[in-house]
Amino acid sequence: MTNNQPQFEGKTLREALKKAAEHYQTIPSSLDYQILEQESRGLWGRRVTRVKITAHPKFQPADRREPLISELEGFLNNLLRLMRLELKIDIKTTDRRIDINLYGRDRYILLAQKGECLNSLQFLLYRIFLQNQQEKKILRLDSEGFRSDREEELRSLALKTAALVTESRKPYTMEPMNPYERRLIHLALKEHREVTTVSEGEGFIKRVTILPTRD
Repeated sequence: MTNNQPQFEGKTLREALKKAAEHYQTIPSSLDYQILEQESRGLWGRRVTRVKITAHPKFQPADRREPLISELEGFLNNLLRLMRLELKIDIKTTDRRIDINLYGRDRYILLAQKGECLNSLQFLLYRIFLQNQQEKKILRLDSEGFRSDREEELRSLALKTAALVTESRKPYTMEPMNPYERRLIHLALKEHREVTTVSEGEGFIKRVTILPTRD
């Protein structure tokens, strides 16, 4: 049933999902959605589109009584205060995943240099709270949809680079990336028949090389 659920409109699905995410104070990738209407028509020589959806969060709000979540949230609050960043925290969780969204006036600081600060915070939280847990959970730290945009950018880059490698039959080494971003590249090309991928380098930041498969 969708009659009692909020509805959101946009010229594209992405725009409609962004409005839904703002409504629920979360990120687009944490929403389940259903397209109610979708139309495209010409208007005075211009193409006009409209998408209407219903949406709701995939995840339940995190239970602050759970020790891990409570400790993680307290640590992050204190860290943001020490960094003098005016940001609010929204945490949602499942049995296997923790999604944290930081939003507010100072989000631009997190997202500078392709999200360098955001990536460092995510790595720090994982090392402190999840690395030694018996039941491994995925930690995803985001800020108002930045991750979704960056993930799409990296997948597109991976496919374009793979096409170049396939045509030239020469390896190509990509820009330095953190583990999260490298994983996206590897996954994007995992089923590709013409290329393989390998991470090269030492430490936290490494490069992914895309190589043509052997004939």
